[in-house]
Amino acid sequence: MKSNYRFRSWADLPTNILSSIADRLEIIELLSFRGTCKDFRRASCYASARIESCRIPLILAHHPYDIRKCFIYTQQRSNPYIIDLPELKACMFLASYQGWLLVFKPKQRSIFFFAPFSRAKILLPDFPINQIQHHATAFSALPTSAHCIVSIRTPHEVFVISKGQTTWARHEVPNDISCLWPATTTTTMTCAGFDRKTQTFYYLDNWKCVLKFSIKDCKVANHPVNDIVKDIHDALPFRYIKDAFAQVWRQQMRKYDTIDDPFHLKQGEYLNLCGCTLDNFGPAKPHQQLLFPNGFVNARRDKHRHKRWGVWIQPRFFQHQPHHKW
Repeated sequence: MKSNYRFRSWADLPTNILSSIADRLEIIELLSFRGTCKDFRRASCYASARIESCRIPLILAHHPYDIRKCFIYTQQRSNPYIIDLPELKACMFLASYQGWLLVFKPKQRSIFFFAPFSRAKILLPDFPINQIQHHATAFSALPTSAHCIVSIRTPHEVFVISKGQTTWARHEVPNDISCLWPATTTTTMTCAGFDRKTQTFYYLDNWKCVLKFSIKDCKVANHPVNDIVKDIHDALPFRYIKDAFAQVWRQQMRKYDTIDDPFHLKQGEYLNLCGCTLDNFGPAKPHQQLLFPNGFVNARRDKHRHKRWGVWIQPRFFQHQPHHKW
């Protein structure tokens, strides 16, 4: 007996249904969806994988053997995804916010925003110096926003640039703070955050000091905190997770019953893991940001060991717009 049922090809589904499907996909699924055909790609032009925004960020790290590729680590898989990102060759990560990375290419002084899942890229004016060894970096809004401000704190200076500007402003760090550097191998800039209400950047380091820069006053100053461990969340307009990687990776090891090194670090290597900023996430109060601080994996570091770069990143997709410029 011949069946009267008719089967419709996925490729023949109406655009509104395809768009609805795309809006419900996680980032890796969305990338596969977009690679299916032109109709699928067109239907997913506004999809952003926002469904994953409330989850623990992914980790993106340079591949150990192929400098054009990167690993992507998720809590849902025991093995990483591999993605071809030649744009990140010989680059270090400075900051991460809502799927956008601020990336620096040493020696060339090239600095740019990069959304790795869509390959969107926004160039900034060249950085004034060709090396950034220790830093705490943040940007105030998405780089596509007219209100985006970038600030990079180094041991001796704070660098700031606003959307549309063509040169970096440089502000000296107070002598009583800068004289404590150069740092030892156990000292690092922990993280940076931006308070939209007061238009102020805050910078933390692991020797329990908080520095701030006011956009309104263009001044760098100490921010008093009696005990950074006890008072940090009351003294600052954001929260941060201490030892974020250790906490997340312990969960991963329990889940998959493994003690293997996830990053395939070779002998003599360590991973410099850049932090990220999250909105309305976990223990943070509504409209309060949560910071994953900078950190290290295989943390014993010295000048004779080789460094690889990694970064916490929210899985978000941004459609590339050629007119996006700084």
